[in-house]
Formats: sequence, C-alpha cells, structure tokens
Amino acid sequence: MGISPDGNRIAYASASGLTNLYLVDRAADSFKLLGSVRSVSHGVPRFSADGRYLTYVTSNANVSTDTNVSNDVYLYDCLTSSNTLVSQSYDAPASANGDSDSPDISPDGRFIAYRSAASNLVPGDFNGLPDAFLWDRLTGITMLLSVSQGSESSANNRSLTPVFAGDGTNVFFETWASDLVPYDFNRGSDIFAVSLLSSRPVPPFRSAIVSGPSPGIWISWLAVVGKSYRVQFKNTLADPAWQDLAGIVTLVGAHAYLNDFAAPGSQRFYRVIAQ
Repeated sequence: MGISPDGNRIAYASASGLTNLYLVDRAADSFKLLGSVRSVSHGVPRFSADGRYLTYVTSNANVSTDTNVSNDVYLYDCLTSSNTLVSQSYDAPASANGDSDSPDISPDGRFIAYRSAASNLVPGDFNGLPDAFLWDRLTGITMLLSVSQGSESSANNRSLTPVFAGDGTNVFFETWASDLVPYDFNRGSDIFAVSLLSSRPVPPFRSAIVSGPSPGIWISWLAVVGKSYRVQFKNTLADPAWQDLAGIVTLVGAHAYLNDFAAPGSQRFYRVIAQ
C-alpha cells in the first residue's frame, strides 16, 4: 500500500482471484482501478511529495503501448487522470521485453527509478540480467544506471531496487556487478549513488554517426542527466528549416543515442540541441 504525504490518496492491492491495484482519492471521493499485477512483491506504489504523481507496477493497465504480458512500471497523474508507460522500448512505442518492477519516484515527481530484466529499454543492454534504470518525465529519456565504466554497456551482474535520496538529488541502487568502478574486488553487493543535479552545464561533446539497422543510422553524443535533447536534420543544407527527428533519446552511461530509421541512402545532416 502507498499513501500520499497529505493522506488524501491511497494506492493498494486487493486479491480476488487476480490481484488488482486501486487508487482512492479521499478529497475527491473517487475510486479507480489502475490495473492488475501477478504479485504485489514487485514493488509498493509510491507517490511524489505533493501527492500528484503515483508510480506503480502492473501487468495490465489497458494502455495501447503496453504490448507484453509482463509486469511494467507506470506513472499515473492524479491531476489529469493520465497513465504513462515508463518501461518503454527505446526503438518503438511498445513495452519492454521483460519484467520491470520495484519503482521509486523523486520527491518532485520528475524521475522514476526502477529495476528491469528487459533488454530493449536502452541500446547496449546485453548482460541478460536485471539492471537499474532511470526515466525522466520531462524529457521522456531512459537512462541505464548500472552501466559498465569500461564499455558504456550494461554491467556484468544483476542490479537491484533503486531508491531516491530524501531531497531527490541522488538515486541509490544495489548491485552485484564488479565493473561499475575500478578496483571493485569484494565479490559481493555494493551500493552506488548517481547524482541527478541538472544545474551542471552541458560539457563539450562530439556527436558520432554510425550505421544501424538498414537503412537506419545511430546518432550519439555525450549527455547530462536532467538536460533535454532534440535531434534535428536536413536532407540538404539548402533546405530552409531544420526538422525534428522522430524517436526517443536514450542514455547509456554518459552517452545519448537516437536511431534514425528513416535515414535515406544518401547523405543527411544532423544537429543536437540541448535545453
């Protein structure tokens, strides 16, 4: 069960054959079915500090982009009554290809941290094990938290439940991986922290363009958590205006990626805009 800080909203599970998740709003005198879940052990519903946002786990939220039968992480906006799939594939408007659970939400409701066994949330997740992820509500960007420090890909062992600091400036997670930092030789689990301070300037960066699934290509660049990025393109420099490139930017370590599936066989010009 999860309770908003002001006590007005309560999210809880009730089992009657299938375990259903409900949201009660005492102030609005409302009662809503959020979805169902195979097991309530996969994470307690969490509210943001103002009680507006709720993150929870469900295997059936009746959302069109939820195309699997696995547990997924969602964000519910109690003000607008809108539901957003958080654990979404980076290369298509569809859900993850594995279970996602154990979500936590930052106090301001901007970030959702969670664990997932899926391999299609970000590029380069090849370890076949659960990893820790961070989703940004404002930018729609998913970041791999448990990233190998040597290869900018997923860690060499499993990572567990992430949680936010009380002030929301850091997210912590447990991992059995030994390649997140140098000299991790204890062969046991460790706790790591990732800073979410977004006031840092965007560092000088060089974008890279490499071949992807034919006929698409990958655009990548160094990124900062909390910054919003757009990729734009021109087919020729004579085009009067830049066009926004469709797709979802994802983060793996310090690198951002976006796939241009519609890239033509001839040249195309790109630029990355940070906000």
